[in-house]
Amino acid sequence: MEFRTLRAFVQVVRQGGFSPAAKVVFATQSTVSKAVKQLEEEIGVPLLDRLGHRSRLTAAGEVMYPRALRILAERDDLLTEVGELRGLKRGTLKLGRSLPPIAGAMPASTSAW
Repeated sequence: MEFRTLRAFVQVVRQGGFSPAAKVVFATQSTVSKAVKQLEEEIGVPLLDRLGHRSRLTAAGEVMYPRALRILAERDDLLTEVGELRGLKRGTLKLGRSLPPIAGAMPASTSAW
């Protein structure tokens, strides 16, 4: 299963048809149609009833759609998290243990200064 085919399927559902979905994913209608067909062949059941220029979810599509949304959201979250690590927006900062004590960190009554 590829993210590309899941994304095409999700957009066909969201947009209500293959042509509008193609505009959203910056592909041709034919490419989106082939991607959804590939996903259906991999799953082994039709996910959409094609009704002229519109599409409607089948029972299998009703099961697949929310899962596809979660899978794509998890992918986006993963890429964001890894990107944060790569860009040092997130991670672990380790300081050396041989740093001298800081004057303000010591209680006033035990100040050696």
